[in-house]
Parts: sequence; C-alpha cells; structure tokens
Amino acid sequence: MPTANAFVFDLDGVLVDPTTKTVVLNETLDILCNLLHAGNTVGFNTGRSYDFVEKHLVEPLLKAIDNQSDLLNLFISCEKGAVVVTFDNIFHPVVMKNDRISVPIKIQNAVRNLVKSKFFDSMFFDETKLTMVSVEMNDGHSLEDFWREQKDLDKALEMMLADNDLSEKFKVDSSRIATDLESKAVGKDLGTENFIEWCDKNKKPVDKIIFFGDSKSDLDMVRSAVRHGKQFEFVFVGEQKYLKDTLIAFPVIFTKNTYEAGVNEYFQSYKF
Repeated sequence: MPTANAFVFDLDGVLVDPTTKTVVLNETLDILCNLLHAGNTVGFNTGRSYDFVEKHLVEPLLKAIDNQSDLLNLFISCEKGAVVVTFDNIFHPVVMKNDRISVPIKIQNAVRNLVKSKFFDSMFFDETKLTMVSVEMNDGHSLEDFWREQKDLDKALEMMLADNDLSEKFKVDSSRIATDLESKAVGKDLGTENFIEWCDKNKKPVDKIIFFGDSKSDLDMVRSAVRHGKQFEFVFVGEQKYLKDTLIAFPVIFTKNTYEAGVNEYFQSYKF
C-alpha cells in the first residue's frame, strides 16, 4: 500500500467552523503547515468562494506558515470546481474561473432581487461568488426558520430555471445553511478532477490521496480518484447519522471526535 502524499479537505465543518466561519483549533493550522512543508500536496475542495477561503483560511495559514514557498504545494478548488486557485512563483494567488459553466447574469440578477424583496429577513445573496448563485442563511438566524423559508426559495428557483429553459444545464442544490443555483457540471468530483490534473501538470506525483469530509456530498470527492486509478482513503469527521442508509462502495474511516476535532484526532498519530 503506497504512502499518502496528497490530502484533500472539505472546508465547512472540516477545517472551518460553519457557525463562526473560523479555524477554531490552532492545531489545525499546524497540521496544514506541516503537511505542506513536508512536500505533500494539499487541496481544499469547497463550494465556497475564494473570497471566503482567502479571508477565513488562507490568511490565517499565511500567518502560521514559516516558508511561503510551501504555498506551491497548495491547490484550492472553489465553487464546486468552477473556480481554481493556485500560487505563482512569487506566491501570489492565481484565480481562474470557468465561464462556460457560469450561471447567466440575467438569472443572477433575478435571484438577487428575489432575495432582497422576499427573503431578506432570513438569508442573503452571496456577492462573492464568480460562477454560481448562493443564497446563505443570515448569521444568527434560526435554522428551523431558515429551513422553512428555504423550501419556498427552492421552489421559486426551480420555476425560474424552467421559465428560462435552463433546467437541463443548471440545478438547485440545497444544504443546511444555503441554497446554490449552479451548473450540473460542478461538484466535489470536479474539484478532485481539477486537483489531480493540476498535480499531473506540475509533476507532483500522487501515490495516495486521503480525503476529509463531513457530509454525504463529500463522498463524491473520491470519484475522480477511482477514475484515475489512485489509491485513496476517505475520513468522515461528521456525525454518522448523516450517512445513515447511504450505500458506500468503499471503506470509510470514522473518527470518534467530529468536525475539526476529528481532523486533529486523525493526525495525532500521523508522522510528518
């Protein structure tokens, strides 16, 4: 069995607390710094915008990292693979977006107006997204109230797609704290595909990938690894009830602790 030299992390609930939107444990930054400095390739695979990732993870990581050249081992997939961020030789972020799978401006404007007129009490339109539409729960709002209004929002967005003959290309995807309107081509699978292609292009060998996720949708991260014949492990740090009745075709490692603490638990016995 090859030794892992690539690590791919979901963000919310794995590295960043979804409520406070911060890295809570200092040990988490230490883990990332140690992985990068040891020459491992590290990927972040998220639906968040790069604006969010930069503010809540990259900036704290830059303060913790000893050698900026380690950033050359970092790959960031945002907006479910539609936006890719890497670092150049002077360690500046290079942001690339896939315009072919972006939500039309007309639809973006329509959703923005809908949220401002009917749903402003419970949610907001994320202005930082470059290729997709995200409507997120307001900070401090009741989850139960948000979920109730989210159902109405989702129905309105489905109708909007149908009225504009876009249902074949785009979809509405809901999570616990947000609703996304996005291309059917995006997803955690695309994020991993981009990660592997970037590794190959930059001659970074990938012998084995360890994935970290906390939700059912994160299971999709392994699909590209399977297609490319890569060895992998999947570490689930979420609550096991979220995988209840889910058929999984590969072994899953469950941590005793959950979320960010689960990531720290996994690496307690890891040798960098």
